[in-house]
Amino acid sequence: MIATRYPRWPLLLLLASTGLAAVAVVDALSAARSQQRVAAEALGGYSNFAAWSYREHLTFRMTEAAYEALGSVYHGRYRHTNPEVPDATDLHTYLKWDVACLCHRVFFGPEPRAFFGFNLHADTLGVAPFENKTLYPAADRRWILDTLKKQIESGYRSDWGFTYVVARQRYFAYTLMPTVWSDTLVYGVEYSAAAFAQFVGSVLDASDLLPSTFSGQHSNRALLAVQIADSAHHTVFASDAPSEWRYDAVATMPTSFGGIETRAEIRPEYAGLLVIGGLPKSHLPFLLAMLALAAALSVVAVAQLRREIDLGRLRADFVANVSHELRTPLAQIRLDLDTVRLGRHPSDEYRAAALERVDRETRRLTFLAENVLRFSRRGRASAPADRLATDVAAETARIVEEFRPLAAARRATIALDTEGSPVAFLDRDALRHVVLNLLDNAAKYGPVGQTITVGVRNSGGTVRVTVADQGPGVPDEEREIIWQPFRRGAGATRQGVGGSGMGLTIVREIAEQHGGRTRASGATFTVEFPCRGS
Repeated sequence: MIATRYPRWPLLLLLASTGLAAVAVVDALSAARSQQRVAAEALGGYSNFAAWSYREHLTFRMTEAAYEALGSVYHGRYRHTNPEVPDATDLHTYLKWDVACLCHRVFFGPEPRAFFGFNLHADTLGVAPFENKTLYPAADRRWILDTLKKQIESGYRSDWGFTYVVARQRYFAYTLMPTVWSDTLVYGVEYSAAAFAQFVGSVLDASDLLPSTFSGQHSNRALLAVQIADSAHHTVFASDAPSEWRYDAVATMPTSFGGIETRAEIRPEYAGLLVIGGLPKSHLPFLLAMLALAAALSVVAVAQLRREIDLGRLRADFVANVSHELRTPLAQIRLDLDTVRLGRHPSDEYRAAALERVDRETRRLTFLAENVLRFSRRGRASAPADRLATDVAAETARIVEEFRPLAAARRATIALDTEGSPVAFLDRDALRHVVLNLLDNAAKYGPVGQTITVGVRNSGGTVRVTVADQGPGVPDEEREIIWQPFRRGAGATRQGVGGSGMGLTIVREIAEQHGGRTRASGATFTVEFPCRGS
């Protein structure tokens, strides 16, 4: 066998290209993540500003609303000196007068649900529903009284005189009015949930909430996602809050404003207003696909390179085997011709035997040349015009007679076992190649003095041609390998039998071109062709 060395640089080049592709993907991912991190930090910073701005605007508005509703009873640091004190029912009369409705109403803050008042040292609560709203039941009065007294008696004092209480999704504002006779009066207002939510949400309509250089022609409601919640994280107001907060910031108001939390986020789709190019899109799927493609191409290329190496080795073996197959008959022909020409054995019997050997070896050379030519034309099916209705049994018998001299050279006999006259549409030259290759294979791998059995049968709509020798047969694991180009069974190597590795490949290709099939079982090889008309 000819040893063939192949350069390793293509494999190294493929591995290097895959490695470079992986490095490029990692660098691209790192750059994309860095850009995303910078953009996310910019959005997060601006969201933080938006949350802070919203909190400051809301603080101002809640301050104004408290002064509007309760400013009339707020004395600042001074004590109340007048023996007469306002009643809860009087508080709404201190609101501004609206000539349109001829009534007192709020102009700045949320609409009150009710006003209330009580003496911190007493245990009764006076409530005045605003505009004839439903009176408070006893349980509500008790809860309001207990909630406010608990906070006041805890020692907490607002630094601006008013305090908001946001609890159980109820919204209160109250103020304390100490008296010179040592009593402390508490006055407050409750806002309905809907009115308070609308009031809190109105901050979004403030023109100065966000810088105009950023907002441009876009409204705050389009740019911002906002969620206002109480200290227990119950939502008070939400402006199209996203399903997942990603770049949000939270600003918490002080206790005197109910500990309300303002959560804001610049919507990612408007990131282009802050970051040039906006948020960079993730190219991870594309980069991974590119890396996978590069790896796959490298694997395919490596597999193809290995296949080329294997094919190169098989071709080298093929050339060596064919050369050996050609040298043997040529050497025999040259020997017999030289012997006859030089007259070393002048007897007629020897000359006849020599001519018979020359004829036999010439047949072998012709058979081998036809096989090489046929193998070089693989993939070219015979034209339908070349296929004729053929008596396979009769044609096989003729081919067997043609091969008998070659079999005799190996001291083998051929037994022909045919049944009837099965007919198939075949290229007769193709059938000849099939039978000769199977006979040559049987003669090579069978023992000396064996009998080769050739059978032809009509079986279930197919014409079956079998050739069986008396050799060891093909192992189960090699039943498919032996039909591949240049491949030979392990037994051929062990026995030192010459061969080109193309005979059985030609047999299978011819059978498939005619719509048939092949198989090997032990030492029996079978080829099936469709019957005529099937």
